[in-house]
Amino acid sequence: MHATKRRRTDGTSPTPVAAPSATSVTDSSNIAPTNVAPKADADVVVRNGPSTAPAKRPSGKSELEADDIVRMYESKSNLFRLETEELLSEVKVNYEKRMGPVDKFLHRLKTAIEEIPEKAAVPVLDAEKDFKAQKIHIPFPDPRPPRDAKYKLGYEKPTYLTVVGGYAIKNMIKQADRNEVDVAVAMPSSLFQEKDYLNYRYFYKRAYYLACIASGLQASKDLAVKIAYELLDGDVLRPVLVLSPSGNGGEYDFSASKCVVRILLGVQGDVFPPKKLYPSKNCVRSSTAGTEDKAKAEDLPATAFYNSSLIADTSVFSYLKFLHSAATSAKAFKDANILASVWLRQRGFGSTIAKGGFGALEWAQVQALLLKGGGPKGQALLSPGYSSYQMFKAVLQYIANNDLAASPAVIGDSDYKPTKSDSPVLFDSAHGLNVLFKMSAWAYKMLRHEASITVSVLNKSAFDQFDNIFVHRVDQPCQRFDALFHLPLPEQEDLSTFAENDLTYPDKVLVFARKVYRTLARGLTDRSRRISLQLPSSRSWELKSKGPGKSTSHLVIGLHLDQEKANRAVDHGPAADNKKEAAVFRKFWGEKSELRRFKDGSILESLVWDIKDSRNPVINQIVRYLIGKHFKQEIADSLSFIGDSEYMQLLPKPHPTGSNVTGIFQPAMSGFETLVKDLRALEGIPLHIRHISPADPALRYASVDVPLAAAGSGDLMQPADVILQFETSSRWPDDLAAIQKTKLAFLLKIAELMEEQAEESISARVGLENPGHPIQNAGYLDLAYASGPVYRIRIFHEREEVLLSRKLKDKTASTAVREEYALSLSALNRNFVQTPRLTQSIQTACHRHPLLSPTIRLLKRWFRAHLLDSHHIEDEFIELLAVRTFLQPYPYSTPASLMSGFMRTLSFLATWDWRSEPLIVDFSSEMKSSTVESITRVFESHRKQDPGFNKVTIFATTNFDDSIGTYWTTGLEKVVAGRMTMVARAASEAVKTMALENHSALIATLFTPATRDFHFILHLSPKALPTDRPASKAKPKKEEKQYKNLLPTPESEAEQVEKKLPLLGFSPARLLLADLTRVYSPNSALFFLDEVRYGVITGLWSPGMMGGRDGWKVGVGFSSFPVGTGEKSKKKKDEDAMDEDEEEVESVKLVGNRAAVLAEIARLGGDLVERIEVLQ
Repeated sequence: MHATKRRRTDGTSPTPVAAPSATSVTDSSNIAPTNVAPKADADVVVRNGPSTAPAKRPSGKSELEADDIVRMYESKSNLFRLETEELLSEVKVNYEKRMGPVDKFLHRLKTAIEEIPEKAAVPVLDAEKDFKAQKIHIPFPDPRPPRDAKYKLGYEKPTYLTVVGGYAIKNMIKQADRNEVDVAVAMPSSLFQEKDYLNYRYFYKRAYYLACIASGLQASKDLAVKIAYELLDGDVLRPVLVLSPSGNGGEYDFSASKCVVRILLGVQGDVFPPKKLYPSKNCVRSSTAGTEDKAKAEDLPATAFYNSSLIADTSVFSYLKFLHSAATSAKAFKDANILASVWLRQRGFGSTIAKGGFGALEWAQVQALLLKGGGPKGQALLSPGYSSYQMFKAVLQYIANNDLAASPAVIGDSDYKPTKSDSPVLFDSAHGLNVLFKMSAWAYKMLRHEASITVSVLNKSAFDQFDNIFVHRVDQPCQRFDALFHLPLPEQEDLSTFAENDLTYPDKVLVFARKVYRTLARGLTDRSRRISLQLPSSRSWELKSKGPGKSTSHLVIGLHLDQEKANRAVDHGPAADNKKEAAVFRKFWGEKSELRRFKDGSILESLVWDIKDSRNPVINQIVRYLIGKHFKQEIADSLSFIGDSEYMQLLPKPHPTGSNVTGIFQPAMSGFETLVKDLRALEGIPLHIRHISPADPALRYASVDVPLAAAGSGDLMQPADVILQFETSSRWPDDLAAIQKTKLAFLLKIAELMEEQAEESISARVGLENPGHPIQNAGYLDLAYASGPVYRIRIFHEREEVLLSRKLKDKTASTAVREEYALSLSALNRNFVQTPRLTQSIQTACHRHPLLSPTIRLLKRWFRAHLLDSHHIEDEFIELLAVRTFLQPYPYSTPASLMSGFMRTLSFLATWDWRSEPLIVDFSSEMKSSTVESITRVFESHRKQDPGFNKVTIFATTNFDDSIGTYWTTGLEKVVAGRMTMVARAASEAVKTMALENHSALIATLFTPATRDFHFILHLSPKALPTDRPASKAKPKKEEKQYKNLLPTPESEAEQVEKKLPLLGFSPARLLLADLTRVYSPNSALFFLDEVRYGVITGLWSPGMMGGRDGWKVGVGFSSFPVGTGEKSKKKKDEDAMDEDEEEVESVKLVGNRAAVLAEIARLGGDLVERIEVLQ
């Protein structure tokens, strides 16, 4: 049984709270604060309104079946159930402890509203003058009511008031900013006429009624609240009042509840004919259509949003009863809705239009509807006996599997026949409302996408996916999308022009966004899988102000790209002989369209894009052109793009262009193929070659620097490791040291034969390694081709593993000898077995996901920028981090850009708790749960044996490395692992605050090391650093003119290679780092190198060097000197004497002699160190 852990789901630390009581909403102890009307024994308390009968719970056989379903769920995943229960207990609002002040305020609010005096109906102009004198602005929607309107505006006391929303049915969750308690006020039916549903008349009267309530509450001094207007869910037709606590500590102050109270307005459902407000009807007569009598509503475009907004007001109270009934009939209804609320919040969805128009309330409505219908032949899709998890998953499956835009759904009996559109329709016939009316086409596609990912995650049984579903935030644009761009909003005059005669939405910004979406969707075609528009959210505004302000002045547009098609150079249009379609194509694309003849003889309208410039990707070209063509060129010129064009520039040249991002490694890969061919063609080797396996980052598209980047430059690439294995033979010796000598003999023979028999000129050198470990690999062979490729060959003999395993089991051997055997066996498996496997696996993954290669390279570049290079963190471990992002992308889809792949990997690093979770990378995508459990047991065993992380810091494994988990993290210090996490978290915080506002500055921040975190810095001499590094300012020396007879004889290619070969891999800075590490780590200091950008070695003192150690002691492990503490203690004068004479002795403390160590380092570094800077 695994213990569940406290998790963060809203970006803040979770606060443990007691679970709220399990009493239902019909409990009389809970009714009073929920419904502020006096009647306290009904489910939904109203005055002069219909009553509600509680729905019956399943009984008898159905109850037993429900219990069986719950038990099946529990047996399937006890861990997931425990995690879900803990999540529910953490996010639920404790109404008894937290909401007491709100209940008291609601009672006083009810009285204050009922005390507001009635106002006789007056013309619009008189009403505005009256409120202008009170410094209150009536929040009329646009267009404002005409001055000569024949109708009048009045105020009468409300029919009734009641609390609605999450507070009413007790399914609110804790929010980081605020919770909202909604109070619905029923406007009297007598205020409205039969035709008031037309031409905004209802909304004008509604706005006046709201202003009257605001005036009355403002006059009520004992309430002591801040009153402001706010748009209900961003709907410009439905403003509401927001009452915020003043914090004065008065009788009705509810600041401790951390919430606001919103006053919503509604009207009885029978005031207007429901059929007139169907989504297919027109209720706004354009001024150009003539009078109402002349214009036929059937010939006018539908005003679906307008109609649904009005219906939403008429169904406020009936929906409250409906949700109460559903929560009563299904025991898990509330918990399922709470799980959904967390799921939606983590993905950035909410009830406001800016957040997609689908939040907790809309989910509850859909969930309640599916308890009534939605299944085959109109049957209920959900069973009341479902557990919260089952109900949550069933609703997700319904959203993911049903395209309600292409196939609209009607729940219940109705004569309304919805038609296909780009917006979703889930029509509730009982209330006459499309519950998804606030969702745009792009928001709905994103919702379905997220739902399908989560359903897929839930069906993955091998890994615990709880965090991916409920804990991790998925709403950061740079992680969520493959490309982003900012589109400035036009001026109000231009917005009015774009929205002219468009009755789709009453909000001009929304009309403009819809046109942008349709244009981009048509222009990008299959290059983009999904397009998402982030609209500016509306803000609350003062009563005296004229209208709401917007949070931003631009749209943020995100794209999910198809990585195979996004950089396509040519788009094919209709054939030239298809006159009608060709004309439409040319009209849309304008001068960009051109006729082209292709190899198959077809003549097509075509679009040609430039794919050579990596700074201006094809996607950017298309978007800029479309915005300029269909909107305004000034807007197109102001576009700002966020995507791969900036991140590719961070990689060493050459920068990949187009879709073939791994093509830049082709020279090294072709050289390897030549090497294999030459080795297999050798004659004279005693044994046949069985395998030749690549085992180097350069041969798996993962090296930061591109090998042989400059073709024909004469430079040699850094040696790439290759493993050679011969056929099995009994002639190999059984002694481990003798095997190493035999392998050296083979290498010498291969070197001789390659220089003699290879077609291309080759230089060969045999090198020695591991001189202090005679049973480990003793040598290697460097083969350098004159054209530049260099390969380092080592020989693997499978007999070594058998002999080492046998020696390791010998209990008669000493501990030191057995440790040497264990170290040698681990090195053998890592270098000769696991590295070739990993290379092959990453090669395959890079072919499947071409953008994996630049993601790995950029991630290594980031580690290197923060001085966490291969000296501390193995390349293979960094590669596994990036591979996990592509092969196990949950809670996202597979990245289709360098930006999203890199950002998601950083996010994982920031949230991954390596102390309690292993890194498991599944290359096969078929790992079984039993394998995961086995790996987890090994990991937990390591943690029990080594709770201080002294031997095993990070446990990283794959599906093919025998669950060892330490091949790629051996020697990784916990200080380094902690710094890795710290830097990743700092990077994630920077992404949250800077990603959309100043992305160029963000990139500079991400790749700038915090050198002030270190204790000292060694500034290296240029002679210790690579001459080709970007920061190098060394100027090439001018060639001196010489007489021709004095010029040296030109060297042959072989001579040039022989001259360069000994210097390959030579780095004075790294040799100095190795010496410092060997002498001073880990007792005195840890060292970090940056030889590429700044040319420094930084250091961190050990705790002993910084804090000292009490008492005098020899062999402390670091340079120190004693310091008196001032404290005295008694001590015997002579420990060997029989008498007990004592004397007072001052206590001493050992203090690290940092100055002496730095002086030693300066002496050891010699001319390689220019100066030492002490920071702390």
